[in-house]
Amino acid sequence: MSMAQPAQRVIVMFKMPLDEKQNTQVFSDISHLLPHNVNVEKTESSSMARWILIIKPALKQNDLHEFMNSVKQLNNINWVEEDQLLQHQTPNNSLN
Repeated sequence: MSMAQPAQRVIVMFKMPLDEKQNTQVFSDISHLLPHNVNVEKTESSSMARWILIIKPALKQNDLHEFMNSVKQLNNINWVEEDQLLQHQTPNNSLN
């Protein structure tokens, strides 16, 4: 029985908080950096200054790094990093 690979989370911090128009445009730009069969969404805890993105299905590590490097090239991006929290969770080692 194969276990589904968990979604990946990527944190994006902006240099300046986004307005509504920038919010829509940047999300569209980021979405277009991913293959068509990969979905991205913002978590409810995202703000106009920092996004936590959920990528499903998970990308291969090389593709994830390429995606994050592409996001860093967009306007107003301060930094981008993979959220390490999910990587340290296993079925027998939950943080709860």
